[in-house]
Amino acid sequence: MFARLAVIRRTARTAARVHTSAVGRAASQFTMPALSPTMTQGGIARWEKKEGESFSAGDLLLQIETDKAQMDVEAQDDGVLVKILAAEGAQNVAVNSPIAIVAEE
Repeated sequence: MFARLAVIRRTARTAARVHTSAVGRAASQFTMPALSPTMTQGGIARWEKKEGESFSAGDLLLQIETDKAQMDVEAQDDGVLVKILAAEGAQNVAVNSPIAIVAEE
């Protein structure tokens, strides 16, 4: 995927699956995913789900912008988006920093 990102224009869209289950807990932090081996930060282009909204595995949760592409992030499991911590338009969000709180449904 890294090789593809190097040649994709900024407006290209690629899907990325991110695991969102809360193992043994009712709620957990959803962190900024690393969509390539060298990604250290990204931006929140758009949240597709609103706070309090349920989602199913495969649903589009948000779009992330990097310096090379805009990518979709899909839910791996069913859940609820409890709280958005990084708003739309946020830039320079570090990989692995919390961007939302999600809970099992």
